[in-house]
Amino acid sequence: MSDPVFAYTDYVYETYDDFWKLVHLSGFETCNISQIDPQDGRTYIATPLNGQWEAGWHNPRSKLILWQLEWDLPAYPFHVPEGVHEVWCSDSWQAERLHAKYVPMGSHPDLRLQAPIEGTEYDAAFIGYMVPRRQQIISELAQIGVRTSPTSAWGEDRHRVLSLS
Repeated sequence: MSDPVFAYTDYVYETYDDFWKLVHLSGFETCNISQIDPQDGRTYIATPLNGQWEAGWHNPRSKLILWQLEWDLPAYPFHVPEGVHEVWCSDSWQAERLHAKYVPMGSHPDLRLQAPIEGTEYDAAFIGYMVPRRQQIISELAQIGVRTSPTSAWGEDRHRVLSLS
């Protein structure tokens, strides 16, 4: 089997920046979801699932994998596109719940932008896009005295938040 090809969506999700940097730092080939050849026999790993490819592929020869990095909550029914051979999760609890393959995610030393900043300002770092259900969690943490970082931090802001947490 040849190395897998990681497939990204047209829409750029900033919350996936670290994931895609990790893919590139690890030397994997990438393509757009629209460039997947479902008949070439290669392995494609795609994330995140969105409207661009939720219909999937009919009877593909290629091995198609959905790396489900999003949490599947009851308010968001889990959908596996047609033709997807495997679903991966990097959270063992969620993998078990979705009957998916648990695939731990590593890191790369060059993912860090620069040397850490000294000090501690936050008890917890929130690196993600803020939505109402997440805001509730942040509010509940604040009520019990947990100092949380600013949200939706990317680039240099992300580095600062992680260093000071």
